[in-house]
Amino acid sequence: MSASTVDKKTKRRRALVRGALVIAYVLVIALVFVLGKNHTLLIDNKDVADGSAEAIDGVLVSIDGKEALELYAGDRDMVLLKGQRHSVVVERISGGTRIEGKLRLPMDGDMLLFSVPKFANNQAGFLEAFVQRDQPRAKDDPI
Repeated sequence: MSASTVDKKTKRRRALVRGALVIAYVLVIALVFVLGKNHTLLIDNKDVADGSAEAIDGVLVSIDGKEALELYAGDRDMVLLKGQRHSVVVERISGGTRIEGKLRLPMDGDMLLFSVPKFANNQAGFLEAFVQRDQPRAKDDPI
């Protein structure tokens, strides 16, 4: 073998290793971004504005098996969550009715509102973006 043949093989191998490292770095960055994203979830136990569901008087809400939050009609509490997928358990204090479900939080939502009455009544739209009063909501907002 000549020196130029070995040199071409070495250059090709180095280029392949560098390309593989760049791809691996990009994948690790994407994974850390998705798994490490923080969300503020407001757990809301208030009557639905359109009257389709009423607040539950006395409910325990547990997310991802953590300590349950005790909410009464009109209460709102907040939890910080990492990642996009979570399990939710809603249990009425009186009667012990237990409702379990899954949450998938959108990547672009930093602060979200989780409606306990809608979730308990199996209504769509139990998760929506929380907009402060001084910030108008975009008409094309998918949440």
